[in-house]
Amino acid sequence: MNSISADPNRAAEGTARDWLVPLGGALGLIVGNGPISVFAFGVFIGPLEGEFGWSRASLGIAIALCALLSAITLPFIGLLMDKFGVRRPMAIAICLFALNVAVIGQSATLPMFIALTALAGATGAAQSPIGYVKSVASYFDRRRGLAIGVAMSGIGIGAALIPQYAQWLIAEFGWRVGYLGLSIAIIAVALPSVLLLVRDPAGDRTTEDPAGKSAPGMNLSEAIRFRAFWNIALAVLVVSIVVNGTVVHVVPLLVERGWSAGSASKVLVAAGIAGLVGRILAGYLMDRVFAPYVATGFFALAITAATDEVLNCTSNRDPADLKPLNQFIFSWKLLAYAQRPVANFGGKHRFNP
Repeated sequence: MNSISADPNRAAEGTARDWLVPLGGALGLIVGNGPISVFAFGVFIGPLEGEFGWSRASLGIAIALCALLSAITLPFIGLLMDKFGVRRPMAIAICLFALNVAVIGQSATLPMFIALTALAGATGAAQSPIGYVKSVASYFDRRRGLAIGVAMSGIGIGAALIPQYAQWLIAEFGWRVGYLGLSIAIIAVALPSVLLLVRDPAGDRTTEDPAGKSAPGMNLSEAIRFRAFWNIALAVLVVSIVVNGTVVHVVPLLVERGWSAGSASKVLVAAGIAGLVGRILAGYLMDRVFAPYVATGFFALAITAATDEVLNCTSNRDPADLKPLNQFIFSWKLLAYAQRPVANFGGKHRFNP
């Protein structure tokens, strides 16, 4: 199966109005679950340890449960989007996610903080790429990879900007206002993007199309019998464990090595830029090359770079001595493999070479 969609009505894809959909996805994902719950979490670890004396292991439990609840919730979010379209569930979820993040800042005990942070995994599940990719994919076929890459680039932008924003709020007003500021950003950026730019999928069974045109592709029962479905699921699981388990500890680890909190958080700027470029490049390539080959190339780059970093560490190289270019390379090592195989759904060469 070289193409999921062969709908002649999509021959005119790529109109200016169509490109507003991936633009809306990019804006929404700047304050998505990843940048808010994962990338920004590291800058809160130091202030929480300092004020309450909570151990890093305890704080790690909070982010681990957040990821677990997100994974459990995502299939149900997908079902809701299949039934009601993407915009209504996402608009409601954005409001709930923003409220949840604001309330985290009112935590007074460790169990309360862990519970609220874990809950953010569920309320923030719809603020993951799932709804944005579902919408974007329905408006593009030949340039689907690039369109999805543009939408997913919002995660890279968020990875670069959100930790800096949170660090500034913490330095000026404290960590509680930091969470409140993240909540305001979610409402101010994501909600208008979903309401004004993102559209329900073209030809979706939930739309009010009088012709009753159904969406192209497989249904769930067909997809779960397809080996590529499970390959993608396994790859996403492994990459998520590695990336999420690493990113949240970058800032506190660098602070322990003598970096200031502000300087440590700036490493994530380069990481975000790497993610931004990587996602767009991967999407562009997937429209032209068999998608698993592209993904394999990114994984190989990450493995090679990570091996080099391990060798540098074993030679007692001090990260504080890294030059700006090496900081960028370090960040690329961290996130080069974050071009998650969900992008395999993009491009003309999807599952078969």
